[in-house]
Amino acid sequence: GSASRRMGKRGEAVLRGKPNCVMPDCGEITIGENVLIGPNVGIYTPNHAFDSKERAEGYKRSLPIVIGDDVRIGGSVSIVSGVTV
Repeated sequence: GSASRRMGKRGEAVLRGKPNCVMPDCGEITIGENVLIGPNVGIYTPNHAFDSKERAEGYKRSLPIVIGDDVRIGGSVSIVSGVTV
């Protein structure tokens, strides 16, 4: 929705009061309205290369993550690069 929060670097508003939530600052994370995030959640936009030669060269990529409106993310969930929930 138009009230969604878009974060590229930090998500303090979402992390407030949520112990051990991790959101590395490599790609855009869009979080809609009325989203509940449990403890120990990881939202990871960065990903390493799958090819061993590219990995050895330090190649990495980040894809955006979109979490829509009215979503509940339970404790200890991992959401990875390129996913829409």
